[in-house]
Amino acid sequence: MNNRSIPRASRFPITGLALLVSLNSLCLISPFIQADDDVPTSVTAPASDDTAAVTLGTVSVIGQGETRQVQRVTQKDVSAYSAGTSPLKVLQRLPGVNFQSGDPLGREEGSQRISLRGFDMHHLGYTLDGVTLGNMSFGNFNGLSITRAIIAENIAASEVAPGIGSLGTASNSDLGGTIQFTS
Repeated sequence: MNNRSIPRASRFPITGLALLVSLNSLCLISPFIQADDDVPTSVTAPASDDTAAVTLGTVSVIGQGETRQVQRVTQKDVSAYSAGTSPLKVLQRLPGVNFQSGDPLGREEGSQRISLRGFDMHHLGYTLDGVTLGNMSFGNFNGLSITRAIIAENIAASEVAPGIGSLGTASNSDLGGTIQFTS
């Protein structure tokens, strides 16, 4: 005889239907089960006789209006890198900025590639103290690379603004954003 054709007795005699009925009945009676009637259900704060208002000091909030997200890299951030590092390589620590170069310091102009949220270096606007730098490509005809204009240690701050460049940016290629260097 084949042992596979004979059904074996279950180790647990409760069938699936009986288990389902017992779980349903437990769910139905659970709202009626309470712990102890002596425990208060809500706690109220004691009434206070002090109803006088307290006047606080004046708070002044001072800020600079920005119409979009602007990220800044300061001289302190630049000092974390090795001396002679490209200013563009320092920007790679910002979100949305991708920088690639053939050397570890990012100085090789022929292999430099920077993109800002998917826009490559030809669609970004670059300025140094408000003066346009062109499109920063190798052998460009309309400006100057930032590595030729100033060394990274002399840059006080760099600002990266994704999205279409503002009207105040002196650039004709700022469709993907602007990178502004300040000495």
